This record gives sequence, C-alpha cells and structure tokens, in this order.
Amino acid sequence: MALAIGVVIGVAVRDRDSDTVPAGASATAPPGPATYSMKAITNACDLVDRTPLTRWASAPIGDPEHEETASSGNFGILNCNINYGNSTGDTFPMNTAAVRVRADIMDGSASRTYDHWKRSTADLVDDGSVVTSGEFTGIGTQGYWQFEADNFGGIVDAEYVMCVWDGGVAVRVEIDLSREKESPVVDRDELDSVARSQARKVLAGLRQN
Repeated sequence: MALAIGVVIGVAVRDRDSDTVPAGASATAPPGPATYSMKAITNACDLVDRTPLTRWASAPIGDPEHEETASSGNFGILNCNINYGNSTGDTFPMNTAAVRVRADIMDGSASRTYDHWKRSTADLVDDGSVVTSGEFTGIGTQGYWQFEADNFGGIVDAEYVMCVWDGGVAVRVEIDLSREKESPVVDRDELDSVARSQARKVLAGLRQN
C-alpha cells in the first residue's frame, strides 16, 4: 500500500556509504578504533546541517536551541533542536519541518544507549499511523531507522528517526515534517538520505582520530 507521501512499506534501506566519498574526506579509514570527544564543541547546533529543512519549509522559527552537558573530560551529552516554518506568502504556508539531534559521548561503549533508543515491534503498533523500522550497517558500528507517517485530513505528518552508535558515542537524528497534501511529496528514501548525512556529520565533528 503506497502512502500519500510516497512511501512504500517494506522498502529496504540501501547502504549509501559505498556510493560516494564526501568532498575532502579520505577514502582510507584512519587506523585503530575511533575515539570521540565533546571538548571542542561549544554549540551543539554547529554539528547540524539545517540546509535540508529549507527544501520543505522556508523560514526559521526562532533561534536554534542547543544544550551541552559535560559529565567529565571528553564525555557528556549534546542536544540541538532546529525548527522551520513557511512565511505567509509561500504557496504552502502550513508546511513545517524540524530536526532534533542528540549525541551521547561516553567513557566506554555506547551500545546500551543505542539499544535503549530503539523501539520494539510492540512499541511501534499505532492505530493512527503506519510505522516501519529496521537496522543497517555502514555508519559506525550499527544503525537503526524508524519511519512513522499518517495521511489524515489536509495535513500529512511524517517522522523519521535514525540512531547510530560507534564505540563510545551514540547519535540520534529525528526529522519531523508536516505538509499540506498538495505540496511536493517527501518520501522515506529522501528522509533516510538526510538522516544518514546528518549522522555522519555528527560523528565526524566529534571524532578525535
């Protein structure tokens, strides 16, 4: 059954990591396990690319909200929330878009945080929307995605969540969209691509070696 936002249930997520090497990035991975630190980050939103939001909504809603909570040394939690709407002169003024990014940098493995963020099949049951999820490899040690969408009334809501862990860091990216039905379709693959790019950006920004 195809959803109005262009999502086909059960489509497998492709591993895009092998498609291209980002500009300026080395094709050869650095030796040894990755280590991560929050010491150099004074604004968590510096790790977030807000450009994709402008594809769906044109105007910032307030200033980006960020929080940096250090526990000790290199370790702690980073949070960033960015919201966009549309100006009244736009064709689809009710469209909104938001991205929320969190990174937990730990002294030891972040696998427990990653496991905590994942939702079970029972958790995903929702009479009001269609939810799909799965795991993938290719970014860090392990990745998980979850897509939720409804198609009721004149507004289409979609939420895409991606969690990644690598060694001592766990990253969570959440993209929320509300759009008028007549506005351009945003499918799950597009949201997946944006979330993967964002997860890579956070890992690269926190990596120390």
